[in-house]
Amino acid sequence: MNYFDFFLLPTEYEISTELLEKKYIFIQQSSHPDKLSNKTADKRYKALNHSIEANNAYAVLKDPLLRAKHLLSLRDINIDQEIRVNTPTTLLQQTFIDREKLEETDSIDELNSFLSQAKNDTQKIEMQLAKAFRGHNLENIVLQTIKLQYKTKLISEIKNKIKKIR
Repeated sequence: MNYFDFFLLPTEYEISTELLEKKYIFIQQSSHPDKLSNKTADKRYKALNHSIEANNAYAVLKDPLLRAKHLLSLRDINIDQEIRVNTPTTLLQQTFIDREKLEETDSIDELNSFLSQAKNDTQKIEMQLAKAFRGHNLENIVLQTIKLQYKTKLISEIKNKIKKIR
């Protein structure tokens, strides 16, 4: 399913997240159980399924990584498979360095600084990804998506470590 079509949005990386949210809220409000109590069981079931689809589509499109992966999947490109084949050595080396740093760091201040840097890196990658999509540069789209996936996972791991320390 093309989630962009579901919300009647252009099938492109750079979307208005405000418009996406408005369309999502409209769908959720129109399929709310209170509004359908006098409808047939079949119509309530269809509305429930539509609401579930809206939740899934919204979750994917509001997240830059998931949106990029969805766009690639619409082109029959499986990013998880691409990671195994096309991850540059320099990215693997940097990932190893980042993981080592995370493992060795136990200071909340240092972890917060590391988290801030990872978030800044992620913003830069998202800008490069948007540029690659605008330029229809499929090779760079795949590369930036791989980078974004690694940084997103790193951010999650840093946050988890911060929680464990606190």
